[in-house]
This record gives sequence, C-alpha cells and structure tokens, in this order.
Amino acid sequence: MNYRTVFHNLGNILTIESLFMLLPVLTAAVYREKAGLAFAVTAAFTFAAGMLLAHLNANPDRLRAREGFVIVGLSWIVISLAGAFPFFLSGEIPSFTDAFFESVSGFTTTGVTVVSEVEELSRCILIWRSLSHWLGGMGILVFMLAVLPLRAGNTVHLLRAESSGPSVSKIMPRIQSSASILYLIYIILTLTEAVLLKLGGMSVFDSLIYAMSTAGTGGFSTHSAGVAVYGSSYIYTVITIFMVLFGLNFNVYFLLLMRKPREIFRKSEVRVYFLLFFAATATIALSVYRIYGSAEESVIYSAFMTAAFMTSTGFSVTDYTVWPLYPKVILTLLAIVGACAGSTCGSLKISRVIILMKTAFANLRRLSSPRSIKSIKMDGKNITKETVSDVNAFVTIYVLILIVSVVLLSLDSDSITTAGSAAVAALSNVGIGFGSVGTMGDVSFFSPFSKYVLCFNMLAGRLEIFPLILLLLPATWKKY
Repeated sequence: MNYRTVFHNLGNILTIESLFMLLPVLTAAVYREKAGLAFAVTAAFTFAAGMLLAHLNANPDRLRAREGFVIVGLSWIVISLAGAFPFFLSGEIPSFTDAFFESVSGFTTTGVTVVSEVEELSRCILIWRSLSHWLGGMGILVFMLAVLPLRAGNTVHLLRAESSGPSVSKIMPRIQSSASILYLIYIILTLTEAVLLKLGGMSVFDSLIYAMSTAGTGGFSTHSAGVAVYGSSYIYTVITIFMVLFGLNFNVYFLLLMRKPREIFRKSEVRVYFLLFFAATATIALSVYRIYGSAEESVIYSAFMTAAFMTSTGFSVTDYTVWPLYPKVILTLLAIVGACAGSTCGSLKISRVIILMKTAFANLRRLSSPRSIKSIKMDGKNITKETVSDVNAFVTIYVLILIVSVVLLSLDSDSITTAGSAAVAALSNVGIGFGSVGTMGDVSFFSPFSKYVLCFNMLAGRLEIFPLILLLLPATWKKY
C-alpha cells in the first residue's frame, strides 16, 4: 500500500469539499442565517487539513488498482464526516450520529432522512443537503480528476472504483478529458432542469434544490411533503423526464455529442431500461386507475413513482403506500434492479441483471448440449469470465448484506416490512420505502445502532460494495 498516494488524494478531496462549502456560506450571508458560521468554520478546518495532507505527500507514487479502491472508500467516509459537522455545529441536527447519517445519505444520493420537519432547516443547510447529492451523484473523485492535473499514473483506477456498473471505460484518450466532459454534461442537464422548474412556478432557490437532487438522483427536498407540495402536473412531468435522463449511462450523451444517435439504441441496457420504465408505468397506471379515477393523473403519478424508484431518486408525489399490492411489488423490484451503469443511480444496475440472465441461459444450454461452446455476448462483444465472476460476486455480497441488514434492523423495527424496506432503501440508495419508512423516507425513529447499519448500507450501495469491503481486509493495508 502506497500511503503517500492515498493521503495525497485524500487531501485533494478535502480541499475540494471545503471550497464547495462556500456556497452554503454565501447562501447564509444572503438570507442572514447564523448557521452559515458552522459552514465557515468547517470549511476552514477542512481546507487546512486537506492542504496539509496534500503538501506533506506532495510527490505521490504511481497509483495502482488497490490504492484506487482504498482512496475511493476512504474518501467517501471522510467527506461524509466533514460534511456532518455543519449540521452538528449549527445545532439544527444536535446529534452527531444523526448529522453523520444525514451527510452519508446526502453524498450517497440516498435521500433517507432523520429530519421530520424539513421546513425548520435553514436555507444554507437545505442547499448543502442537495449539493451533497449533486456532488455524490457524479462522484467527487470524478470532479477531482476533471479539475486537477494529477501526477500519479493510472488514474483510471479512481474512475473505475467510483463509477457505477460492471465496467467503466474512458470516453476520451485522456482521463481528465473524459471526466471534464462528464461533468460538463452533468452541469448542463442540471441547469436546464432548474430553468424549466423555474418556468413552472418554483422559486429560484427551490428550482436549484430540486435540480441538484434530481441530478444526483437523491431526493432531498425543501418541504416535508416533498414535490407533492406543488400540486403541478408540469413540475411532476419535468422532474420525471429528468429522473429518466439521469438514469441513463452518461456515455449516451457523449454519443449524441459525437452525432451517433443510432448507436444508443443498439445498446441492450438502454433498450431494457426504457422497456422496463414504460411497461411498469403502463401496468401500474392501470392498477391505480380506480384510486384516482383519471387516466391523466394515473399515468403522471405512475410514471413519476416508477422513475423515482427505478433511478433511486426517491421523490414522492402521492401516497403510494395505499396502492394495491401489484404496484408495490413492481416498485420494490425496480428499486433493486435500478437503472443503467455509468449513471448517477444506485441499485444492482440493468447491465448486471442482463449479464446474470445471459450467464444463466448459457449454463442451461450447456446442460442440454454439453459439447456446444458458445461465448456470452452483450452488444456484440464477448463478456469476459472476469466480468461474469465480478458480477456474480457483487450480487452474492449484495444479497448477503441485505439479509444481514434486515436481521439487524429487525431488532429495532415494528415489522418485517419496515426492516426490509429500510435495508433496501439504503442499500439501493432509493431513500423511500414502505412500512414506517414511508413516502418521505423518514428514519428518525431508528436507534443509533440501526442508523449506523443503514450508513454502512448506503456507502456500500453507492460505492458498489467492493471499495468498502476492501477497507475491512487486513491484506489491503500491507505495504508492497
């Protein structure tokens, strides 16, 4: 383990986070809020710690795969810790456990909360919650790669360790160019949604909050009632569209920039993504029609909640807990399957599910025709044995974490529905569920122990499990 490389990159990450804390400071100055002092103090100490770590390790060694995973795992824990202090120091979330939980939920884009009355929070706190979504959605390490000329080689290990899906490739010859293009697309989509929401009647502040929360597929809101407080079909539709757009692999937008739109729907993951979305929306709309008595409302609510669960955004515009069993089952399955790899979403990812199914059918073919030798392909390319092995390992560990989490949360839950729903909501980064978790994703009733279990789940889900698990292995920390 090259500790110099690890600490140097952690220092860079802390420095970047401290600069982003200046936005809440500015917000507090505009609205004359005392909570801004907590951000100013935290930003100063975080900046000092970051600069110290970066400069004490000013000549990092070459970055290897192991360091890439360790840097990613530690970075998300460290930025969550630093991000918790403004909540705690301001006194608006007086328990540090709750403050850390809220910070983890923000950066992992989960959106589950310990705050029952969101309206009581300062505006600078509200904007930090959604900004943490926005940073966590694309990844703060991807931002670092986009803006800093890193000297350590093989920085692709950072991109692959932080990005979602079974594999991540560069879209440009240089990593910095790839990261810059990804963030440029991310910023353009976010600002476009903010403008459209403003045109729908939202304030400038709220439009930025909801745009950042949608971009990061997080779900933090400015109201306890969430998006439903607006009662606007236009706003619901805009947010639905952008939830779907942020659920796509960002390489899709690169193909659009390269004027290769035909290649987009040649990708099986994209086709399955839209097929699942439209099929779920249509069948759920039929199932809930008798509740609303209007085809328009049924379709709008069904499309919104399908996108919210599928992309792990976690917004809610209606009390879906009173829906029939069928839509509840479909929404839960969508929360587990998720959207596309390379998006800002959580969950298993459609590409992994496709690989699992192709592997299963290939094994069945071998049983019926033992002498036949056929490779497993996806989008015309052979799927390597290493990729299949990684997917199988990921899904196995994912299920094990889910089972253990449900058992641990059942010690502190009123029903199996609450325990199971909370575990899925955290591990899939969807933030809302059923039972006592409810449509607003409020888990303030859980004990500190259960909250730390959920924190582990949220981090494991956002980091695709492996970086977090590797931190727990003694072999990871041995020097080369």
